[in-house]
Amino acid sequence: MTQSQRRRDAQSAASLRTVLVAVGANLVVGVAKGVAALLTGSAALWAETLHSIADTGNEVLLFVGLRRSNRQEDPQHPFGYGQERYFWALLAALGIFLIGGVLSIVEGVRSLLR
Repeated sequence: MTQSQRRRDAQSAASLRTVLVAVGANLVVGVAKGVAALLTGSAALWAETLHSIADTGNEVLLFVGLRRSNRQEDPQHPFGYGQERYFWALLAALGIFLIGGVLSIVEGVRSLLR
């Protein structure tokens, strides 16, 4: 194994740990906010709960990208799967914008109808 491969593997392992910690933290924070929202009836806490759930979903997409990009090259993919990480990051970014945009529009329409 060359030094660049070892460095890439170390960076990949660090990225994977970071994503897993972020998934766990966002999930715990989301559950805590959800419980607080149910107990208080706060619309702001409910919005924060949805935000934490969305963050968790984005981290899961990043996790999938990291796992899939670490596969070894094969005859069909002689350069490997490293670029797949960027595809999954794109899906996470699109999710942030689309879900955030849709929720903003829904909340705006709901406020106008009141």
